[in-house]
Amino acid sequence: MTPDQLVDVLHKHELWLRQRNGGQRADLSLKDLSGYSLPRARLKGAKLSGVDFSHADLTQADLSEADLFAARFPHANLTKCNFYRSDMRGADMRGAVLRDTNLRQADLRGGALLNSQAPKTEKQTNLAGAKLGRANVAGANLAGAILENTDCQSAQLTGCNLTGATFKGANLRGASLKGAVLDDANLTGANLSGANLTGATLDGADLSGADLSDANLAGVDLEDAVLQGVTMAKTADNFSDKIQQALALHQLWIDSDGAQGARCELAGEDLSYIDLVERNLDGANLKGANLSGANLTGGRLSMVDLSGANLSGANLSKTDLSGINLRGATLIEADLRDATILPVSLLGPGGKPTGRKWPANLAGADLTDALLQGARLIGSNLANAIFKNSNLAGADLRHTMLTGVDLSTARLDQTLMSED
Repeated sequence: MTPDQLVDVLHKHELWLRQRNGGQRADLSLKDLSGYSLPRARLKGAKLSGVDFSHADLTQADLSEADLFAARFPHANLTKCNFYRSDMRGADMRGAVLRDTNLRQADLRGGALLNSQAPKTEKQTNLAGAKLGRANVAGANLAGAILENTDCQSAQLTGCNLTGATFKGANLRGASLKGAVLDDANLTGANLSGANLTGATLDGADLSGADLSDANLAGVDLEDAVLQGVTMAKTADNFSDKIQQALALHQLWIDSDGAQGARCELAGEDLSYIDLVERNLDGANLKGANLSGANLTGGRLSMVDLSGANLSGANLSKTDLSGINLRGATLIEADLRDATILPVSLLGPGGKPTGRKWPANLAGADLTDALLQGARLIGSNLANAIFKNSNLAGADLRHTMLTGVDLSTARLDQTLMSED
C-alpha cells in the first residue's frame, strides 16, 4: 500500500466515524504497514485483522473497538495508544512500547487467523519484552498470553483474565492486579514487589523465585501456588495498627529494660510473610500466630512463646531462639541454619543466677524438610518432634531429649549426638 492510498483510507474512515457522505470504514486487513509513521491516527472500529504494524509509530493513535485479530506489532511504538475494547486475539506485540497505553477491556486471548494467504495457526498473544509501564489493561482478557520479561511496572491490570499467562521474569513492581485471575500462570522470577494483588486468584500459579516483598496479598489464597524460593516478606507498615503498635511498644519495652512500653502480645495473629530481620522479640507472646514465610533472620526470639504457631517456610537462620517454646509448632521447610537454640540461665531477684536453666521446647514440632545445618540445639526438648527429610548436617544435638523421634530420613552428616 502506498502512502497516498493509506491517506485516502484514513480520510474516508474519518468521514465514516463522523457519519458524513463519502465515508467508508477502513479495511486494512493483512496489509503491510511495517515502519509506517501514524501518530494520532484515527482508526477506531477499523478492520485491521492480520495487519503488520511492526516497527510502526502509532503514538497516541486511536484503535479502540478495532478488529486487530492476529495483528502484528513487534517493536512498534504504541505509547499512549488507545486499544479500548479492541479485538486483539492472537496479536504479536513482542518488544512493543506500550507506556501509558490504554488496553482496558481489550481481548488479548490466543487466536487463529484464517485466510487464503496463511494456513490456520493457533497463536497466543505475544507481549514478550514489551514495555507496559503505567499502561491501563484493566479488565482485558489475556488468558494464555506471553508476557515473558515484560515491563509492567505500575501498570493497571485490575480484573484481568491472566489464566495460564506467562510472566516469567516480568517486572510487575507496583502494578495493580486487584481481582485478577492468575490461575496456572507462570510468574517464575517475576518482580511483584509492592504490587496490589488484593482478591486475586493464584490457584496452580508458579511463583518460584518471584519477589512479592511489600505486595498487598489481602484475600489471596496461596495454598495451591508454587512458592519455592519466593520472597514475600512484608514490612510492619503493611499490617494492622494493632500489630504495628504492639511491635513498637515491645521495642520500647526492650530498649528501656521493661521500664516503658509493653511486652508484645500477638497470640493468634496473622503475621504471615512479615519482615522482622534482626528484630529483638525476646519474651514476646506469639502463641498460635501465623508466621508462615516470615523473615526473622538474625533476630532475637529468646523465651518467646510460639507454641502451636505456624512457621512454615519461615527464615530463622542465625536467629537466637534460646529458651523458646515451639511446642507443637509447624516448621515445615523452615530455615534454621546456624540458629542458636540453647537453654537460658534463669535469674533470681536482683538479677542473680539461680543455677537453673530453661531449655528450648520443640516437643511435637513438625520440622519436615527443615534446614538445620549448623544449628545448636544443645539440651533442647525434641520429644516426638518430626524430622522427616530435614537437614541436620553439622547440627549440635548433644543432651537433647529425643524420645519418640525418628531421624531415619534426616541428613546427619557430622551431626553431634553425644559428648565426644
